[in-house]
Amino acid sequence: MALGTVAGGAALGLAGRAAFKRGRRPRMLGGRPNLNQQLGELAKQVGRAGASAGALAIELRQLREQADERKRQSPIEVVLSALTSRGLPRH
Repeated sequence: MALGTVAGGAALGLAGRAAFKRGRRPRMLGGRPNLNQQLGELAKQVGRAGASAGALAIELRQLREQADERKRQSPIEVVLSALTSRGLPRH
């Protein structure tokens, strides 16, 4: 019984492969031109995305450096500036 199952599976596989091959277009030397164009366009888009990511990284680094260069206030300076910037209550 197992031998019959194996033989039946092999026959179905060969028949399916032959049917699949009949439905395909013949291959051209060097692959399909449309696929090559699509891959070329995809490579250009990946390159553009990489350049954009690099520009974003540079901009983020510059912003981080600018934030670090700013004068940082001590907690006492923060409290004093808050107290002096608001008006005193009038009685």
